[in-house]
Amino acid sequence: MLRQTVISALVHEIIVSCQILVLGSMPGVISLKEAKYCAHPRNLFWDCVETAFHIDRNAP
Repeated sequence: MLRQTVISALVHEIIVSCQILVLGSMPGVISLKEAKYCAHPRNLFWDCVETAFHIDRNAP
């Protein structure tokens, strides 16, 4: 018997003044538990953001 896991996306936050939209995959278990995309400590997304845009990963 196949076991099926259903994962749902988090609530989106898009505002009218949005200029950049980052698309990615569905959130993992840790991201869902934290209710934040890219919440897993090994996720490289925030390293890329810090390097490319000089934005601190801990900024709100």
